[in-house]
Amino acid sequence: MAAVYGATVERRALVAVAVGGIVGACARWIVGEVVSDSVTALLIVNTAGTALLGAVLHGILQSHATRNLLVGVGFCGGLTTFSTFAVEVAVRLDDGRPIDGLGLTLASLVLGGAAFALGMASRRFAS
Repeated sequence: MAAVYGATVERRALVAVAVGGIVGACARWIVGEVVSDSVTALLIVNTAGTALLGAVLHGILQSHATRNLLVGVGFCGGLTTFSTFAVEVAVRLDDGRPIDGLGLTLASLVLGGAAFALGMASRRFAS
């Protein structure tokens, strides 16, 4: 994973990912506390994290590898959550609401794809 961000596995990289992950997880928890609907909170954190990851991977931050690991792997990894997404879909399926589960899946894919594309395109706007 580190090679994708132009880094090697070393102590500095490990600390950057850990710190970013802590901050991202705390941010996700705060959004969950502020936004009363769990699905809305899920879509917010996953969409925002995906947009930021698109910007990081496209080089918009113009920073070095350790900072990219801090933000990309650490913060975005802590902020976004596949496990919560999977649970929300499974709950809907278990409750006999397959259309709701499919709707959440489609909304996540569409918003995530659009957010990532926007994040990658943001380099044009930053220049």
